[in-house]
Amino acid sequence: MNGNGIVLEVKKGSVIVLAPDGSFRKIRSRGGEAVGQEVELPPVVRPSRPRWLLPAAAGALALLLAIPVLYAGRAAANPVVAYISLDVNPSFEVGVDADLKVRQLRAVNADAVPFVAALDYEGQPASLVMEELAERLAESDYLREETAEVLLAGVRLLGDGEELAELGAQARRALEEAAEHAGEDDLHVTELRSTPEVRLEAEELGLSIGQMTVYLLALEKGYDVSLDRLRTQPLPVAADWKGGLGALVPNSAELDENKLDRLLETARSARASAPASGTAKPAAEESGKSTPKPSAQTTIKPNAKPSVAASKPGSQPAAAAPVRTASPKPSEKRQRDPAVRPSATPSHGKGWRPASSAKLPESGPSGHREHGRDSERWKREAEQALRELERKKRAAEKFRSEAEQRIREAAGKRKQEQDKWRKKAEAEWKKAEERRHGGREKPTDR
Repeated sequence: MNGNGIVLEVKKGSVIVLAPDGSFRKIRSRGGEAVGQEVELPPVVRPSRPRWLLPAAAGALALLLAIPVLYAGRAAANPVVAYISLDVNPSFEVGVDADLKVRQLRAVNADAVPFVAALDYEGQPASLVMEELAERLAESDYLREETAEVLLAGVRLLGDGEELAELGAQARRALEEAAEHAGEDDLHVTELRSTPEVRLEAEELGLSIGQMTVYLLALEKGYDVSLDRLRTQPLPVAADWKGGLGALVPNSAELDENKLDRLLETARSARASAPASGTAKPAAEESGKSTPKPSAQTTIKPNAKPSVAASKPGSQPAAAAPVRTASPKPSEKRQRDPAVRPSATPSHGKGWRPASSAKLPESGPSGHREHGRDSERWKREAEQALRELERKKRAAEKFRSEAEQRIREAAGKRKQEQDKWRKKAEAEWKKAEERRHGGREKPTDR
């Protein structure tokens, strides 16, 4: 608001003026003002806020808040259509979308973790990721002649299988070229196709698709194989039967999916019944070790004497009478004695209790194996979750840095606009001062 105001206070370089609207204004001193003097008020120039500033800040904030949504939208827009596992000694699992871009990369065992941790794979072409993995395997001597055998196992989720075929060809080509550059010409690559159910079971057990498929086929053939051996040893070492992997499946074979799923159900049933059968075995061993003497005294000897007496000609019936009367007494005494465990009786005796042996595997070898397997699986899941969290953390840091950069750019533009308006206001104020001083000087000239 322009006009005249009353000086209320004089300070060094400025004065406090009461404006006509009742507000107080601080203006620059022109020199010579006194309290109560009426002075002219300079025009008020309010720099307008740039219109783009608020939308820019809102966009940066929305970008920070939309990171989880972006991840979910990206996963939904680029679903995984095929998986392939690479088993050398490190085991990997790669998931690609319809454009053959990598969306998932899982380190199946601990040896594969260093290869995956430093690899930027998200959204990269599968051919480049395969080449990078193959080069690192060759540099680490995993493709040398002693272990120059690789198993590629693919699973199709969506599509007609063309993506999986191309993915397998890219993986084979990358491995062969890396081995050739490393001077290894004896690389043998075996390819096979598996099912989604087998892949899920393999992930739950901490195995690769290829390892789980080999396990099922080996069980069908009757070969001696275990999950622990496949989990801890390279496939060429674990497949120590005659013919190795070639005895199970020819190269580039597309197995019967229904057959594999049936084998998987059979293996699941066998593992589910393993604790029950395992209880009987330790119980039998335990009873055989701890109770041979009581069982022999109470069952075998009383029965042997009557049979021997009956076989002899001329034996008298009275001779067998003491044996008959004596045989029930140890058993009756054993049943009445609370200090004797029920498991000490024979399996066909009256004291047999199947439920009493159900708790043995918890402290037996099979129980320790189950607990160890669970702990290893939980450890692998925790490591996988930690790696996924680190990846998301790096992505969030990237988005945050981009948002901060935009905020800094917006702040710089705002400062430029403020400086521009400030200079314009100062210029207007100077012009007003010049006009006012010029108007005061004219009467003196006359």
